[in-house]
Amino acid sequence: MNGLVALNIVEECKMYNFPTRQKEIKHRESTKTDALHTEEEISAVANYFKSCIEKCTTFKKETMARRNLAMFICGINIGLRGGDLCKLTWSTFFDDDWEWRLTKDFIPEKTCHVGGTGKRVELSWNEDLKFALEDWLQWLRISNDVSLNDYIFISPHGHISLDRFENIMNKATKSVGIKRRIGVHGLRKTMGNRYYKIAKNKSEALVELKDYFNHADLHTTMIYICLEKERMQKTKDRMSFLYDKDGNWNV
Repeated sequence: MNGLVALNIVEECKMYNFPTRQKEIKHRESTKTDALHTEEEISAVANYFKSCIEKCTTFKKETMARRNLAMFICGINIGLRGGDLCKLTWSTFFDDDWEWRLTKDFIPEKTCHVGGTGKRVELSWNEDLKFALEDWLQWLRISNDVSLNDYIFISPHGHISLDRFENIMNKATKSVGIKRRIGVHGLRKTMGNRYYKIAKNKSEALVELKDYFNHADLHTTMIYICLEKERMQKTKDRMSFLYDKDGNWNV
């Protein structure tokens, strides 16, 4: 094809609004991350953060290490988006007398961008989260007065940034041999994945997660919490028959 013909084709494409080049497909950040699928994986990451505390040689370093552990435990149990997790304040969990709230109505930041109003979700918590935050609060009070309006997961510049905790999570998972990308968003998926698996009524759990994550349908939720990925892998594992588990020819 000569240059003149090629130029004419491009001009005709523009005339009829046909694309002249393939647009780059940009995947949302949430589709790139995975969940922690088992208690073993969760424990490995938690123990990594615990070991970081034990290795600290200064008060400042230990403070940051304790923050990281508390934030990880909070993330896998409360299931908020990373931006909301970073900006949590103590008033989310405690009343004016520093007593634990039973629940808390919360408006995720992302939902506020649609029409100026946010969709409320009801946050609730378990003993793991309570113990983690109580330990973290006790540590902070050694050197500072803590206000209910203070950020929980602090940094020298206010609250920890999403990028900073993303890097912390990537280092943690890599250190324990997890090659999949988990990141901060993967903590939200981990909450959903584990919530579903331990629920006695799986159908009810899936509906509850759909509403909590503000998804349009149940299938979206199943993909989001990585259930579809697990099912596909299990089916693929069952397809294998030419070799036995020790690598010996089986047919």
